[in-house]
Amino acid sequence: VYVKSPEALAYIVVRRLFGRLKGWDWSLNSQDLITLGYGLYGTRERKQLSRLYELLERNRIVKPLGEGEGKGAKVAKAKKFMFLSPKDATISSVRKVLSLRSIDVIELKVVSSKIRGGVKPLTSSIDVLHLLEYGVHRGSDYFKEVYGRLMLKYPSLTEEAINVAKALSSIEGDPEGSLCKSILKNLMG
Repeated sequence: VYVKSPEALAYIVVRRLFGRLKGWDWSLNSQDLITLGYGLYGTRERKQLSRLYELLERNRIVKPLGEGEGKGAKVAKAKKFMFLSPKDATISSVRKVLSLRSIDVIELKVVSSKIRGGVKPLTSSIDVLHLLEYGVHRGSDYFKEVYGRLMLKYPSLTEEAINVAKALSSIEGDPEGSLCKSILKNLMG
């Protein structure tokens, strides 16, 4: 399985470490992100750690839940972050994540009031993964249509999303793992 983008690697690591924990509230604190940065980058440089935080926020993998007081890096000021990932394998959970991540399931784009036209292209393989998870719930024909459109518009993101699905499908007891198994099953048949 080949996954190279930092946000996809971080997503897999967080799902693997926290996704199966009973009672986890889907939040991460700044220390969790700093430790994740150490693991992914093998460095203690603030520049790299700040870069990971900015990547995760910009690609809507995490969402800050308020800022703390005082000096320090952006990652240290925001004390808690919501991990934007389905909490269970239901369509309502996937829809909620798509909404929180501002992903339009019709346009296959990100909705943004900050740009002219109101939409922008998808930015990460995790965007594509969540759209494929939504497609699985809508049935085989819908899944094939969405997968085809994603492959045409975003071939490299879609390829990486499939590899992320392969990695997540091997996590026992993780509800998103079962969604990923369904994605892979739909691709095979």
